[in-house]
Amino acid sequence: MYISSGKLKRLKKELKIFNQHHFGNISIRVSDLRKKLAASQPDLITLATFQLEFLVSEQVKELSKELNDLLLAEESFYKQKSRVQWIKHGD
Repeated sequence: MYISSGKLKRLKKELKIFNQHHFGNISIRVSDLRKKLAASQPDLITLATFQLEFLVSEQVKELSKELNDLLLAEESFYKQKSRVQWIKHGD
């Protein structure tokens, strides 16, 4: 029993680090990514050559996908947070 509780404690530490790395400050990461995306889109409009336009277009697509993933994670975070508050305080 003692061995498994020690393993669980080590796992808890690792999961906390993982959580902070992947989901910590998610609102800040979303706003930073929105700024990057907004800065990249005018570049796409002003470019004249096809090759550069393609590269920036790919960058915008990649940033958009990353933003969508972060927005889904943020939505899940707030949904879980509201459920916890509902359980604590009730209706």
